[in-house]
Amino acid sequence: MPKNNILVSVITVAIFAYSSLAFASNNNVVTDSDGDLIKSTFGNCVRTKWESGVDKCAGAKPAAKPVTQKRPAANKKMTKRSNKSRAYLVFFNFDSSDLTDSSKDILSSAYKNVKGTIDRSFQITGHADKMGGDQYNMFLSKQRANSVRDYLVNLGLDNDIVKTKAKGEASPLVATADGIAEPQNRRVEVVFSYEE
Repeated sequence: MPKNNILVSVITVAIFAYSSLAFASNNNVVTDSDGDLIKSTFGNCVRTKWESGVDKCAGAKPAAKPVTQKRPAANKKMTKRSNKSRAYLVFFNFDSSDLTDSSKDILSSAYKNVKGTIDRSFQITGHADKMGGDQYNMFLSKQRANSVRDYLVNLGLDNDIVKTKAKGEASPLVATADGIAEPQNRRVEVVFSYEE
C-alpha cells in the first residue's frame, strides 16, 4: 500500500475519532457520541480546561441523548444496577493539613450524596505542592488524606470502605518547578464509587 494511502487512512480515522467526541456545554467536560461523560482512570471528568476550586464533574450533565423507544421486558422483574463514581477536590492552606470551612462543606455534601447507596468505597489521595523536601511533602499529603478520612468517619462514614494514600508532590494538578507554592497542588482528591 503506498505511503500516501496509509497517511490518508490514518488522518481519516483520527478525524472520525475526534468528531465522535462532543463537548458538553456545562463545566467544560467532554462527552462521547452517546452523551456519556468521558472519565479518566481516576474517575474524574476529562475537561477542555481546568477551573480552580471544586471539581464540578459531579454536577455535570451529559449531553442529551436521542429518545428511542424500548420494548417492554417480557415479565422479568430485574433491577439493573450500574457502577457510578463521583470525584471531589478539597484544597488546603500552605503547610497545613487542617480542613478549611469550604473543605468541610464539600465533604459534608459528599457524605450526604453517599448515604443510602450500596457497595460503596472511597479512595482518598493526598497531595502537596513543591515547597519543602520530598519526604516532608509525602508526610504532609498523608496527613491531609487522614484529615479528610477522619472528617468523613466523624460524619458517620464506615471506616472500612475508606482507603487513603499519599502522593506527596508526585502528581501536581498544576506543573511547577521545585520551590513553588501552588495552591491547587495542596489538595486531596476524594473518589467515591458506588452502585445505583
